[in-house]
Amino acid sequence: MQIQIPNYYDPSKFSNSEYLVMIATESFFANNIFRSDLTRVLYCSEQYAFRNRLNILAQRGEDPIKELQLPFMSYYRQGNWEIDDRPGVQNATAALYGFPESSASNQYLRWLQVKGQFSCVAFFNSDSDAQLGYESLLYIQQPSAKQFKFSSMEYLGTTFDIPIQLKIENLQWMPDIIEKDWLIRNRILPVKFDLLIRSVSFAQSPQTPESNIFSDQEVPVITEHVILDYLSYKFKNAHYDEEHIDFTVDQVITPDPALEGSLTTDTITNNSIKVKWDYSSHADSLYQTNVILVLNGIQQVTVLRSAKTYTFTGLERESIYKIDIIFTSLTNQIVKYSVTATTTTDNSLNLKGMIGY
Repeated sequence: MQIQIPNYYDPSKFSNSEYLVMIATESFFANNIFRSDLTRVLYCSEQYAFRNRLNILAQRGEDPIKELQLPFMSYYRQGNWEIDDRPGVQNATAALYGFPESSASNQYLRWLQVKGQFSCVAFFNSDSDAQLGYESLLYIQQPSAKQFKFSSMEYLGTTFDIPIQLKIENLQWMPDIIEKDWLIRNRILPVKFDLLIRSVSFAQSPQTPESNIFSDQEVPVITEHVILDYLSYKFKNAHYDEEHIDFTVDQVITPDPALEGSLTTDTITNNSIKVKWDYSSHADSLYQTNVILVLNGIQQVTVLRSAKTYTFTGLERESIYKIDIIFTSLTNQIVKYSVTATTTTDNSLNLKGMIGY
């Protein structure tokens, strides 16, 4: 059974070029700064960078307590798309009527030229690494903004490119940032910079027939191939939900670090598994009151988030079960934790648990 997420809008009619630009940006910095290791580029604010880094390492099955495995960087959106206000950039015809795309049977595409701001900080644990990383960023910054195309939008069965311009601004060596004294004591060297990214926002499909802003036709969407490549690259071919890749991308690109959730097993018998979960009290005002529990990707139940415990019954003895818990924020962002448990041979208790991912 597919997990039902209470989106207000129909996501299948959403041409999300914002997420696509973020995927392209992560890949750009991974390839040019971090030796093609996408796990070292995290979407999170500066104050949650280390917590998210530990979480990524835990998802890869590594011991994150011993080390942060520097270097890595975080980037965080400062607001949303704004109209690109450079003189002569906007094209009224492109916004109102669109232009034919030759690779998509000359069907018309409508778009706006947009820009977005991101705040970034990279962390290194040796002076030589930090120096090399800093100078690499200088060459990305100078002599001009970097421009490239990202082939990853699909329209009427055809894949086409979108333009991306990436400009580094306010590059700072050892800036005044949160916990700077702690960083110095632990020999961690930060390099901070801002990103100005310019790209396009495509016209959406109308959510109702009565809409007179958008035309009722197919919209460009991120290709499944690009999403799978990104998740495989990000998680090293593990620890993402292949059946619900859109939800997984949503969780990775727009995480809410305040949740701090966990899922563990409690009492296990030959025909039942009791699970319990926890989360930060800050989540009370950020997340929906119900959570979704899924057994082996099939059996689904909705319970109160505050219950913090649930028992699956009627199970087979000596069988392995994977249990997921889905937290949904008020903005419909998804956070999932998982645990695996095996039912016993008799009615004896077997206490077993692990932190979910």
